[in-house]
Amino acid sequence: MEAQEMVLEFTIRKRAHNLEQARDELKWQLKITQDEVQELQKDIRGLEMDLNAKQGFLKLAHTRLENRTKRPGVDLCWDEVQYGLVDEVKQLDATVQTLTQKLAQARNSLQDLQEHEACMQEDLSRKEEALALLRRCQEGRQRIAAANAQPEHPTSISGALALIGTTAGAVVPLTNSSGRHSVTKA
Repeated sequence: MEAQEMVLEFTIRKRAHNLEQARDELKWQLKITQDEVQELQKDIRGLEMDLNAKQGFLKLAHTRLENRTKRPGVDLCWDEVQYGLVDEVKQLDATVQTLTQKLAQARNSLQDLQEHEACMQEDLSRKEEALALLRRCQEGRQRIAAANAQPEHPTSISGALALIGTTAGAVVPLTNSSGRHSVTKA
């Protein structure tokens, strides 16, 4: 029995150690993931600012092109300035479209990272609960072991009387294994 008890204690300690290592590793990964989320949020804010700036330039280029196209009293001519404005609008449109795609990808990545972070938080919570349960189990086993280490209850009447400080002539009710009481006089 003692050998089994020692093996069980070792197994519980080993499991607790493994859980602590897994919890610490998960905390480290969670911190890295949170740092990545913050970095990605910063990148998204930068992309949004760039996109807003490019849209402003695109509106300006469209306005210039429209004003040039609708000049009263002047014939529409395709000169170098007109070609330049058209090329600028095309380049700005392509840039806005690229920035919009990058922004959508970054938002999808952020959502995936946040879902992964939530799963990690849940897993960390489970590990903390399992570790707390193992610790309570160890504490309970220690209390039981401490209770078993105290002197056992005496089986003889004289030992029982000595324990409670009663004289040998007193009547002490005893219970046998069947649960019936028998009165014995010492």
